[in-house]
Amino acid sequence: MATTFVDYTGDGNATKAFSFPSYQESDIKVEVDNIVKTVTTHYNITNYTTTGGGNVEFTSGNIPTSPAAIRIYRDTDVDSAKA
Repeated sequence: MATTFVDYTGDGNATKAFSFPSYQESDIKVEVDNIVKTVTTHYNITNYTTTGGGNVEFTSGNIPTSPAAIRIYRDTDVDSAKA
């Protein structure tokens, strides 16, 4: 089974990388301390590819610091066929 998440501990750096595949950019979600964050409000995704991942860049004022638990994960809609 492929890894579909990566965990980090907040360290004050705005950029966190992920390398798992996904079908589309909107499948990528971010939680900080078990709270789902909102794309464009709390973070943006850059350098995205469906096969190689990309970067989560937290927006100003939303950069997690220690000891915040960060999880970047894939949440793919399985109700509709992709192929």
